[in-house]
Amino acid sequence: MTKDALLFAIIAGAGALAVWLYVRLAARRPKTFGRACAHGLVAAIVLACVPFAMDFMHSQRSDAGAFASLLGGFLPALTYMFLASLYVMEHLQRRIYAR
Repeated sequence: MTKDALLFAIIAGAGALAVWLYVRLAARRPKTFGRACAHGLVAAIVLACVPFAMDFMHSQRSDAGAFASLLGGFLPALTYMFLASLYVMEHLQRRIYAR
């Protein structure tokens, strides 16, 4: 498997996980637009910190460390970013149709 194919699979998997969590945990969605934006801000900060954590985990120069940092750091952060984006889009859609 090439690096590009693995990256595509991780991104597609994160999107699928985010949609599943969005549908599955409907009762736990943020109720206000401000909270949805706060989730988006936190997700952006977490996603921005992921490269530093991946560098730290990959410093041992092992394939297992690289794979663990990819699945243990990048995948959850990207899933949360997609989920927060769904929260914000839901509230924006409600504001558009409320007019």
